[in-house]
Amino acid sequence: MMKRILMFSPFFFDYEKKIKEELEKKGYFVKLYSDASREKLTIKERFLYKICRKKSKVLREKEERYFKSILKEEENQNYDFMFVIKGQGVPEWFYEELKKRETAKKWISYQWDDIGNCSEVLERKRYFDKNYSYSEKDSVNYNYKYRPFFFIYDFKYTKTNDIFFIGTGHSDRESVLLKILKELERNFSDKLLKMNINLLIKKSKYIKKMKWMNKSKIYITKKIEYKDVMLEMAKSKIAIEIPHDRQFTTTTRAIEAIGTRTKIITTVKEIRNKDFYNENNYLIIDRKNPKITRDWLEKPYVELDEKIRSSYNLSNWIDEIFN
Repeated sequence: MMKRILMFSPFFFDYEKKIKEELEKKGYFVKLYSDASREKLTIKERFLYKICRKKSKVLREKEERYFKSILKEEENQNYDFMFVIKGQGVPEWFYEELKKRETAKKWISYQWDDIGNCSEVLERKRYFDKNYSYSEKDSVNYNYKYRPFFFIYDFKYTKTNDIFFIGTGHSDRESVLLKILKELERNFSDKLLKMNINLLIKKSKYIKKMKWMNKSKIYITKKIEYKDVMLEMAKSKIAIEIPHDRQFTTTTRAIEAIGTRTKIITTVKEIRNKDFYNENNYLIIDRKNPKITRDWLEKPYVELDEKIRSSYNLSNWIDEIFN
């Protein structure tokens, strides 16, 4: 008999769709919802929630309206699993109602963000039979079961590009990126590196940079489709990864590089402890003073042991989460 999953997840770079598709390939029926209301917020509401972490009355009403509509839609429905990824926007009263209805037999959560960025989820951890985290540190500190992230695309392309970067312009990412590019320019003054650099910023900031800076080619204002990002990464020898300055856990990009067979320049020191770590493939830098040697840049990618490599693909991630 087909197992049924009620799934909640952030809608982020189509990860949730790929997880759903893989579950369906394995014979599960999956009903997917966003883990937060998708109604547009005003500038003031976004400020209160993102900066102050406070919900206005209007935001609470939108949240209530959204989750009540799900309760109505799922009335008299039964599932084998309740599967929540992150779940930062899911209110406790919603969990209480689903528990009262006995909607799902087994409850599983997975955190793909640092708890420091979404501490609200700790209050709801008690509703779940199994709680997983991508962070080894959070797993120890908050009693989660550790399960690293996964890669979706398994690509093997001829490397036609030297350096690749894509990311939004948050925290100090722009200044760190410019330092890295300067360091690369210093080490390769005698050779023109093929670079594909994409820093996503708001259109208003882009216009300003076009006017005042001579580096406008590194800035973009439109998001690139996730599969296209992975294709570009697969065609690149090296990808630059600059996580948020408050993130200390091995990033999704570092895991995705296993699938694309791409070397990574990163600021995350924890990566040294991973079973896939190889000093030829991963270079750890200081975000304030990045040092990148020509010797490391010119070293070829070292293929991973297939057993380690396959353990990080999406299929194995699902098998472990759902036993």
